[in-house]
Amino acid sequence: MQHPNIKVPLQWSIFQKVKRLVNIGVDEVTRPMVLTEFLKLLRGLDRKNYGAYRRLKNIVVDYKDFNIKIVHVQGDPHAPPSFVEVTIHRDYLKVLEKAISLSRDVTPVEDFVYRALFKLLKRYSRRCGSGNSCYLGVPKPSPCMLRRSGVELNKVLLLRFFLGLPAKDRRVYGDQAVKLFADRIPRIVKELMTVLVNSEKRVLEIAKLYRDQEYVRGYLYKEGLVAFVADGSILPRESSISEKPLQKAVPFRSPKSMRITIKLPSGKSVSGMGIPLGVVVLTGGGYHGKSTLLRAIQRGVYNHVKGDGREFVIAREAAVSVMAEDGRIIHNVDISSFVEEDPYIGKTSSFSTLNASGSTSMAASLSEAVEMGAELILIDEDNSATNMLFKDSIMEKIIPDDPLKPLSLQIRSLVEKSNAGIVVISGSSSAFLCRADRVVRMRMFLPEDITDYVRKFVGVCEDTVSFSGVRMRVFKGVGGVKRIRSRGMRLRIHYTDGVEFELDLARNPRIVEEGQVRLIAAILRRLVRENVHTEMSELVKYIDEELGRRGFKAFKKPVSPDLTWVRGIDVAWVLNRLYRARFEQVPTRNP
Repeated sequence: MQHPNIKVPLQWSIFQKVKRLVNIGVDEVTRPMVLTEFLKLLRGLDRKNYGAYRRLKNIVVDYKDFNIKIVHVQGDPHAPPSFVEVTIHRDYLKVLEKAISLSRDVTPVEDFVYRALFKLLKRYSRRCGSGNSCYLGVPKPSPCMLRRSGVELNKVLLLRFFLGLPAKDRRVYGDQAVKLFADRIPRIVKELMTVLVNSEKRVLEIAKLYRDQEYVRGYLYKEGLVAFVADGSILPRESSISEKPLQKAVPFRSPKSMRITIKLPSGKSVSGMGIPLGVVVLTGGGYHGKSTLLRAIQRGVYNHVKGDGREFVIAREAAVSVMAEDGRIIHNVDISSFVEEDPYIGKTSSFSTLNASGSTSMAASLSEAVEMGAELILIDEDNSATNMLFKDSIMEKIIPDDPLKPLSLQIRSLVEKSNAGIVVISGSSSAFLCRADRVVRMRMFLPEDITDYVRKFVGVCEDTVSFSGVRMRVFKGVGGVKRIRSRGMRLRIHYTDGVEFELDLARNPRIVEEGQVRLIAAILRRLVRENVHTEMSELVKYIDEELGRRGFKAFKKPVSPDLTWVRGIDVAWVLNRLYRARFEQVPTRNP
């Protein structure tokens, strides 16, 4: 399905940018106040209509050791809460400087501060009126060490959190507002500062852990590996809705033939299973831990906090899971390496549909992964289109004119041409075994390297189909967008003609926090607003560079407290599935 190529005239685009700059300048004018003056203002608002709180916006209150800026004021006590920025000078926090210097990254330090802030806000948050009155909080963090907008370290320590401005029957509850700003919030900030000052040893240990994890990830690239799973890791979770490690789970133990030992910067050593760049097949009976291991490897794109059980389950940064997605949208994707042109399917070198089948959706996801530069592709037969994975010799004779070209027939060719490793779970077919570099059998959650044993039965075979590569695409914008919203793990797009489209990002295993969905929504708004046109691989790189250079404010102003860092590859995942997104192919194939 071809989409129209619509461009915003240059003059209009410039006008919109100038208008936004002017509005931002007016909106961000701040008004400094000493605390006594601010509390007097709050008392004067008592019993007024709730809208009187708007007078607080952009006021910066001086508490001597720190400042508080009221960034957003809610319009109603039942609306999403207001939020503030607390600025603490780093002169008070020398311990953080040591940890940043040790890890060479602010991420573990920001993550530690955020978790401490989350606990304090939760303890001090108590309802004091109607709606969200006196609520204090930030979103609950996952076990992954990630950058979040609730805490940013630059020249100062910047905290952002939500607060519900107190109301009584939709009128300003002045007494409670005074207590909030004069007592509760200062206590939280001072307790946090005390925690940080008294946590030097703990913060340094976290920084060391993060540095060790990053070292292992770098080791993967240097040694031709795509993932590492440490001995003693606890991979199973308590349940599908819990991130806590399962109690009494079997600790991971690597097979001797795949065991490597890595000397870490901290002076410690870690041993575990090194997964090589190539074709690795995970097999075994049901409920023996194949999918659990694959999910842990996918989560290995992020570093984990101590006690998670997966601290040293490490994967290359661009590891992606590929699965069948019945009904997904596909935009001008070259799936010809997996699906031949067919009278019913049509042209597959530039394939589009609003309602993909399991096989075409999986073919598209494989091609998109290669296009985006995936370094590791993870496949579980349980959520795959099996006819896209393999076909036995008898079925080949029965269906000689099948347009599908299963992955098993070209998997080595794909790895060699894309330089992406593949880990595939296969417990019901032997089709991948003769092409595998390693065959690992899971038994009672423990891996066994059975490569030599398997080769006695199946030998070694060559691909019968050559992976032909994929044509790169240029993103040409999204047509007719009126509004982009996020709710939980879902994105909802409203179009100018009344159409509503919803996408569940929980289907992407790389998305682990709702804050990532909110940041993706903000990035999409900017891409749509500025009518960005660029090659997809360049777009991925641009998003990563903008976040790295400017942080959250690169894509959202003012920055709210509920955003979590994402990679450009995750934004591309969304664009590839977005209704009315427009893509145009470039003529050459890659690889």
